[in-house]
Amino acid sequence: RSEGDREHTSGYKVHGLLHTVQAVGPDSPNADRECMSRAVAKTHRFLQRALESSSEEDVFGPAAGEKRRRMEVTDPFAVQWLERPAGSSRPSRVPGPGPGNRLWSEGSRDRVSGRPLREDGRSTMRLILTTAVIASGLAAGNAVAADQAPKRPNIVFIMSDDHAEQAISAYGSQINRTPNSDRLAEEGVLFRNCFCTNSICAPSRAVIQTGKYSHLNGVIDHRIPFDGSQQTFPKLLRKAGYQTAIFGKWHLKSEPTGYDKWEVLPGQGNYYNPDFRLPGGKRIHIEGYATDIITDLALDWVRNGRDPGKPFMLMLQNKAPHRSWMPGPRRLTLYDGVKMWEPPTLFDDYSHRASPASEQEMEIARNLSNVEDLKLISVLKAKAEGKELPGEFGRMTEDQMKMWDAEYGPKNEAFYKANLGGRALVRWKYQLYIKDYLRCIASVDDNVGRVLRYLDVTGLAKNTIVIYSSDQGFYLGEHGWYDKRFMYEESLAMPLVVRYPAAIPAGRESDALVLNLDFAPTLLDYAGVSIPGEMQ
Repeated sequence: RSEGDREHTSGYKVHGLLHTVQAVGPDSPNADRECMSRAVAKTHRFLQRALESSSEEDVFGPAAGEKRRRMEVTDPFAVQWLERPAGSSRPSRVPGPGPGNRLWSEGSRDRVSGRPLREDGRSTMRLILTTAVIASGLAAGNAVAADQAPKRPNIVFIMSDDHAEQAISAYGSQINRTPNSDRLAEEGVLFRNCFCTNSICAPSRAVIQTGKYSHLNGVIDHRIPFDGSQQTFPKLLRKAGYQTAIFGKWHLKSEPTGYDKWEVLPGQGNYYNPDFRLPGGKRIHIEGYATDIITDLALDWVRNGRDPGKPFMLMLQNKAPHRSWMPGPRRLTLYDGVKMWEPPTLFDDYSHRASPASEQEMEIARNLSNVEDLKLISVLKAKAEGKELPGEFGRMTEDQMKMWDAEYGPKNEAFYKANLGGRALVRWKYQLYIKDYLRCIASVDDNVGRVLRYLDVTGLAKNTIVIYSSDQGFYLGEHGWYDKRFMYEESLAMPLVVRYPAAIPAGRESDALVLNLDFAPTLLDYAGVSIPGEMQ
């Protein structure tokens, strides 16, 4: 975080000293313990003086000092944080080095200054970690290799369904705030150019599992079951000693393979009172809201279902915010009375686009259904009249129906009285759609916070890679659309934020091109597992 001459002066000193350490590493002919000890001690003293002479703002960014002082009052680190709802974030304390991972090393930027991270800067940060490893080994009386691998990290992969990056405030959202996803970005790295290879749920998930394009893993659309006999990164992690589990949306028709524990939604699953598939063809029914339940199951496994002496890989896969965008009980009134920002192309007339743009079936003006999408139904009245309740409404308990009608009934009455038409009707549809979509995301973000707080309280956070992403992007009114099936950037772009305090510097952004194809080999690399040649 040095500036001007300080950057050049201290940078060259650190770089030179660390190259001295590297030159006397175990692979060099002059690798004797005394020489290495002197180099490590000299480097350590210099780094200590540099840190002691810098303010917290110099090291952690201009807002870090005030943020820490504020947190001492508002962030008691209490165990009750494990329960809902969400709390506040904690700053990363150590902007540590990374292991040279291909996803974040190229094109990274400091998110405070906005400056690109130079290659020599990344090498220096990596060598600082090496120095610490060597020093600890020498203190114990053992010669330690400069490239010795640290303790294998745990992996928590949180994935949502259809969560567009333009609905995450860390990406500069005009319409939403996601404090817990933002916390991951503040304490890790945010990727500006992450894309899926095939913008639809099942194919994207198959790519993530296998590290292979759709035409090779076999899942080119929703109709084809995933071949669970092929190689996947969970299988390789499990073989290497990891405990593996997946909870939530699977959507690949076949049973999950490569997992010690799995409880997944059948097909798309349901928001309210969902069923879950279990091994052996069993099913269970759980009352509640799916986003909360999936996190409950995942945290219960981390607490009680694994061997704490082994590393673990957890995939927590939300149904939300997939269509039909059914908000959870605690978020039904979020954004009431607020007029949401409209994208400039909400009324795109497609005059300068190819004909499919005007012939699609994902247009807010004409393709949203009145009942399941726009919620124009009195649930209790329909039930009393003996009508079959469509979709999610038929799964609700009596209390849930009362709660729903209490919130949506007055809004529906106001809509019918307004007798809207033309652009005013399109705007009303957009406002209802986008608010319900964002309400679903609010529950997702609340539960991301639950996971982060659990990792904090249990001491697992430092050695756990936490990833937040989505299976693809989504249209939030751009071109007048919802959904994701057209190959425009809004549907191909995936949010991707990664935090790993033990190795990834905090507050970084990367402009590097990343695909969901890269997830599997990257996680294997972090876990110290060989990447098979078939992974692309």
